[in-house]
Amino acid sequence: MKCWGYNAQRQLGDGTTTSSNTPVEVAGLTQASQVEISNYKSCAVIGSGVDVGKVKCWGYGYGVNLQTIDNLNLITKVSVGSFHTCALIGSGVDSGKVKCWGNNQAGQLGIGTTDDVPVGVSFALNQSGFQNISVGDDYEYGIYLGKNKISCGVNQAGDVYCTGDTTNGKSGSTPTIRTVSGF
Repeated sequence: MKCWGYNAQRQLGDGTTTSSNTPVEVAGLTQASQVEISNYKSCAVIGSGVDVGKVKCWGYGYGVNLQTIDNLNLITKVSVGSFHTCALIGSGVDSGKVKCWGNNQAGQLGIGTTDDVPVGVSFALNQSGFQNISVGDDYEYGIYLGKNKISCGVNQAGDVYCTGDTTNGKSGSTPTIRTVSGF
């Protein structure tokens, strides 16, 4: 896989902080089945081989080299915000559950507190049966506004659950799960 663009946080994955207008190889990343990027970091789900179902991340918060998130297994999707990340477990006893980590200032990790969480350790959204997830934050003209931190999941019935910032009608500024209706 190759990336290009701004690289101050090593988000291109080549082990440098040198920005590039031409594609550079993400060092050590092979067999990715899904990739998600944000302004500062990137993560990939490995789709085959010995690391199948593992998540590998690089950029802000992950050091110089590609980092395998050791306590995540059987992952089918990852969603990356600037300062928080969520992963969907695709099979096994925890199938359909979501694990999130990182900044939790607005309750966007869905764990019932606003405490930050280390990499991949908490179950989020307090539900199971999710088929898709998405996280986000708010930028305007390339400037992080520090609001609208939100995480959402869609379950098998098509219900959308979100947690995080309520600014501009978003989900909820208290760390509680809200069902989004009207879809």
